[in-house]
Amino acid sequence: MKISHPLYDSEKKIVAEHYGEVTDFWQCSIKHRFKLLDNGIYSWKDPKFDVSLLGINGSYLDKIKRLFQINRGEINPITPKKLNTIFTIGEV
Repeated sequence: MKISHPLYDSEKKIVAEHYGEVTDFWQCSIKHRFKLLDNGIYSWKDPKFDVSLLGINGSYLDKIKRLFQINRGEINPITPKKLNTIFTIGEV
């Protein structure tokens, strides 16, 4: 999904969402897809999917893990649960 083409973008998006394409996610490339395929996993929606199988290390790992948890419905999509500062539109 990283290569854009105006004629096919909407169709590619539909297919990617239907099949759970991992390259739709931030910092996930085709090499990460191949790592999943090597482990017999074809979708991030697969119950056997685990972020550690992507081979992502370092500072991105926790962020990527949280993105997948939100999309799988495992955690609340609104984080943090409590804001310490209230902003009004135009201040930020």
